[in-house]
Amino acid sequence: MSRWERGAVVPSPYYRERFCRLFGRTAVELGFAPAAACPCWSPLPAPATALIGREAALCRLDELLRRDGVRLTTLTGPPGVGKTRLGLAAAAGLADLAPDGTCFAGLAAVSDPELVGPAVRDALGLRESQRPCAETLVARLAGARALLVLDNLEHLLPAAPLVSELLTRCPDLRVLATSRTPLRLRGEREFPVPPLDEAASVALLVERTVAGLPGRPLAPADRAALAAICRRLDGLPLALELAAPWLKVLTPQALLGRLDRRLTVLVSGARDLPEHQRTMRGTLAWSCELLQRDQLVLFRRLAAFAGGAPLDGLESVYRQLGEPAAGVLGALAGLADHSLVRCQEGPGDRTVVTMLDTVREYARELLEASGEAGPVALAHARHQLALATAAWDGLMGPAQSDWLARMERESDNLRAALRFATDHGETELGLRLATQLVRFWDRRGRRLEGLAWTEGLLAVAGAGAVAPDARAGGLWVAGHLRSFTGGLDAALAHLRESLAIFRSLGRQEQAGGVLRSTADVVLRRGHVDDAVPLLEEAVCLLRRPGAEDQLASALVNLGVAVSGQGHTARARTLYEEALALRRRLGDRLGSAVCLANLGSRARVDGDLEQARCWLEESAAISRELGGPYQLAVAVAGLADLARSLGDVGGARERYREALGLHGAADGQRQPAAAVLDAADRPCGERSLEAVRARLGAGPFRAAYESGRALSLRDVLALAAGC
Repeated sequence: MSRWERGAVVPSPYYRERFCRLFGRTAVELGFAPAAACPCWSPLPAPATALIGREAALCRLDELLRRDGVRLTTLTGPPGVGKTRLGLAAAAGLADLAPDGTCFAGLAAVSDPELVGPAVRDALGLRESQRPCAETLVARLAGARALLVLDNLEHLLPAAPLVSELLTRCPDLRVLATSRTPLRLRGEREFPVPPLDEAASVALLVERTVAGLPGRPLAPADRAALAAICRRLDGLPLALELAAPWLKVLTPQALLGRLDRRLTVLVSGARDLPEHQRTMRGTLAWSCELLQRDQLVLFRRLAAFAGGAPLDGLESVYRQLGEPAAGVLGALAGLADHSLVRCQEGPGDRTVVTMLDTVREYARELLEASGEAGPVALAHARHQLALATAAWDGLMGPAQSDWLARMERESDNLRAALRFATDHGETELGLRLATQLVRFWDRRGRRLEGLAWTEGLLAVAGAGAVAPDARAGGLWVAGHLRSFTGGLDAALAHLRESLAIFRSLGRQEQAGGVLRSTADVVLRRGHVDDAVPLLEEAVCLLRRPGAEDQLASALVNLGVAVSGQGHTARARTLYEEALALRRRLGDRLGSAVCLANLGSRARVDGDLEQARCWLEESAAISRELGGPYQLAVAVAGLADLARSLGDVGGARERYREALGLHGAADGQRQPAAAVLDAADRPCGERSLEAVRARLGAGPFRAAYESGRALSLRDVLALAAGC
């Protein structure tokens, strides 16, 4: 401040505004700007509240506005993001660029584009005359080094040529506009205004909350709830302003609990706000009134998607509804122009459309009011089934990592489809979807979730209510997943019913898969001799084109079983055949587990160098793909190898690493990498028992619990870098 008083520096726009508020003076009074040449011009409105969380944006905007040749700048962004407030702060700092004055024209109440010129004329303090309005404006601004602020232009875009004419004929004029969509004029520089980040959102809400409750301190629990409220409200300043008054009558925790229906809460804004900004619903309705019919239809249909809508998925929904998909891209561009959606690049260079949750809730209201919520949701679910069907093979091929990323990105949409199928009587579609998703659930460690969906669908579907093959597929999935989560009796009941249906339908490949899963349950009970004939039959049924993945799993299971009978040479042969099949398929995660089995087998047989090669390759693949269970098995095998070589210290350290990975993976309901397949879990369980035996009970529990305490991000980091 002392340097400013001495004239050594000129404060930035942010500090100019702070100084004006601190001293209760205008920028002119503090010497930041010369007095306007025309005091009759409409001045910038004086903000009633502090600008919070926009310091960096204000600096970037100021730098943009000061660039040579930048004369038209439009602040764009979603409804309620704070475009006007940021624009006012920026304009207040540009007095040196506009020594002849700054004029503010608020256009929210102007309903006709033809009235934009008269509104600007009134803001300039000019009288109506006989000549055209544009000529009157040019006559006043042609020689002026001035700044014209046009606020809320989104509903008046046909008036954009007037702005272009003023800029062309008034070479020293600068225009700063706010609009939810750009003006599409030559030379325009768009400045997107994003929502506030979480820290700034909390600061804004805390400031407004303290202002409303000056005598009430905020406890730590209150601040945590306020942070959650900010996340639910997408960091939109208007939404936060509308939420703040509720904190006079509700605790932050109580308000958070009411935000499942945000739009019913975000009402009763300040009376000096424009009418359309006094409720969040009114703000969104204002935006949607500006949409063309095809844009509005797409906007509400986007509500059927959860998390994000891939462009190809949107087009698929239109085709499912019997409508041409050719117009989707154009309508989408219009929604993006109106700042109602964002288009991002997803896995595989696919375009993914996202919406703020607050905006999505309003779109959902429009979808339900339109009467097409059911058909759109059904079309969406059918698209998810088509996607899952394609992923069934993709998750086993050379594009495995791409498909894992794509299906991960679609997880919320897959859940939405399963929820619709469960709640609206589309149980056959839901069971088919669950059957196609079991491979993804296995590899993403979502077996508990998959089991809940599948058994829920089976519970609402009567025995004769769905096609037999769909029911049999659901029963197989339920039995397979149940075998990993306890309840082996229930797993066997599901699998036996599934097997009977598939046999009656003559579905040999599916019957082979069910036999493999049945044998896995038998193996878990320790009945090795009973499991072997089941697996021999499964291998026989699965030796057919198209069943290579199931065959490879059955071969590994059979290898585990015959190894338990003492037939070690045959076990190695079976593992090698399974590895060859996995590599031919391009299934790297499956290959990693086969390599771990082979490495452990070679170590026991005394082939230590070959064991090292196989185990290190397994670990490298698992690290690359981020698979904590697979990596744990490989690291435990390397620990056994170190012990066999006499490296006791190295073995103990690797056992701890393996145990941390086991604990981390078991502690996650949704780890981001594949977990062991049914055929591979015996190897994992053996490695875990081996680690317990080597470390002892105390160190074993300590290392395991330290792994369980890790977050999902920590699990992935551990898998990638240990």
